[in-house]
Amino acid sequence: MPSSPASFNWVAGSVWTGKQAIAWNNSDSASLDARQGTWRTIRPAPEIGRHMGFASFWTGQEALFWDDGGLDQGGDPLGELGVAYDPAEDRWRRIAPSPLPAGGGHVGAWDGHELLVWGPGAQGKAEAAAYDPGADRWRALPPGPLSARSGADAVWTGTEFLLWGGSRGGGKVVDGEFVPPTFLVDGAAYTPATNTWRRIPPAPLRPRDWNTALWTGKEMIIWGGTADFAFLGDGAAYDPALDHWRLLKEAPVARRSSGVAWDGREMLVWGGVGRTDDKLGEGASNDGFAYDPSEDSWRALPQGPLAPRIGTLTAWTGAGLLIFGGCCNESDLDYQDGAILKVAPSCRAPGSRAK
Repeated sequence: MPSSPASFNWVAGSVWTGKQAIAWNNSDSASLDARQGTWRTIRPAPEIGRHMGFASFWTGQEALFWDDGGLDQGGDPLGELGVAYDPAEDRWRRIAPSPLPAGGGHVGAWDGHELLVWGPGAQGKAEAAAYDPGADRWRALPPGPLSARSGADAVWTGTEFLLWGGSRGGGKVVDGEFVPPTFLVDGAAYTPATNTWRRIPPAPLRPRDWNTALWTGKEMIIWGGTADFAFLGDGAAYDPALDHWRLLKEAPVARRSSGVAWDGREMLVWGGVGRTDDKLGEGASNDGFAYDPSEDSWRALPQGPLAPRIGTLTAWTGAGLLIFGGCCNESDLDYQDGAILKVAPSCRAPGSRAK
């Protein structure tokens, strides 16, 4: 795959539309036709200043890039922002400011009509809001039963906005003593149709933050994450219809924070980093594995041609696993190359079920 005509770093926003990948890092924008393997530069986005990272969502018409602002190096809020890109018109627009405070820690999901966002609010309490791109308008949601936190993750199930995990407090030095964060294992679900929340049972996992959450069509899979300065390699799946968790079979992959995608049958895991270093590229990997929830089984994926990295755009194109960009090469710079991994289907016979 050719290199991108624009420069992207590992905190850039990127989204898969079903036909193309759109990537943006505030100063550069480009789109990739993954099937043709060709890039094109797109119209520059509105300048919105320096920010920490972006949550990216495809609405069916626009790519939404929303950032809760994060914090600068001095710990001051940068201010939340949002832009939207219509690839059919090659047109950008700013989105209306949200009612949520800046400062980092929010998570979101696209429900088919609105962008649902939840996270820390004023006075340390949780707040939630929904954005309607057609009306360019936000509305407040009930905050829900969970305590405010950062590092949680969320999925949309088709009827519910599922939140799980994260950590709160700590992570700083107080009176010369390091105060660790409190890692969490609880979760909740929001139903837009009734504008109500419900708690879900605690997962049978070690509390953690910055894990992966993925929706399979039946279950929310939680995998990996970090706790107490260690990467984790276990996971569990939650079935909202049964309100029940099950543990995943132990993965043959090293503990890591990694990019994942769902191909309609398996969770595909590729790359990532499995230890904390001053140099982000140290300890990165370039191998991959697939998890089949119907069989509760893992298998290795073919070795790819890319160098080890973290923070990639990872998406299922319908024909293969797209892996692009990421951090960091020998010069601590970001990668501008990518590849599509042709994932052969597992040997499981169609219609078979886990024992």
